[in-house]
Amino acid sequence: MQTPGSSRMLDICFYTQRSHSNEAAYGIPLDHVYRFDWESMVATRRTGINYGGYDCYIAFGTLEGIAHVMVYANRPDGLWVVSLRRASTVEFANLPDMIQSNLKIDAHGLLDRVPVAADAYTTVLTVGEAQLMRSIHEILPRPINKQMIEEVAKRGRPFATQKVPVKIKVDPDVLAAYRLTGSGWTTRMNRALREWAISQDML
Repeated sequence: MQTPGSSRMLDICFYTQRSHSNEAAYGIPLDHVYRFDWESMVATRRTGINYGGYDCYIAFGTLEGIAHVMVYANRPDGLWVVSLRRASTVEFANLPDMIQSNLKIDAHGLLDRVPVAADAYTTVLTVGEAQLMRSIHEILPRPINKQMIEEVAKRGRPFATQKVPVKIKVDPDVLAAYRLTGSGWTTRMNRALREWAISQDML
């Protein structure tokens, strides 16, 4: 579990198991939130959904130029991330024009179809929610701990196993197929290799 520190500013937190589940469903571990563009992010409260008794919010922002949807809960000890996934063309189109123009996104990174919800927290961004979006900084109870984000960014992947860079040769069609799945394709390739290794009793 990534836990909050003692700062009066708002720490970003998540449960490790939740991160693993999110990666399995969408190919993105929750520690990717540290690479978000927090300045341009917009959000609104989700009606009727809570996380551990705390209100849930849905946010729309960019991660390295790619539009993503994040669900989080405001708790006294921090901003707890519940889910993170790529956004769809429909979800982006439902945002007010002013917000669309402020978000500098790579349109090619939008999904053609809305991802299947893994649970109640990962359901589609509705038209009503999209229209109520406003700067996340107007919603948060206190400022984000930017120092924490910067320190984590310098360390690289902080709360997951460090990956080892390696050069391999794969067939062009295999590489193309994985790349077409979008953000997190290397993670999905790694998971496929791991599952095969486990099936062969190598791990």
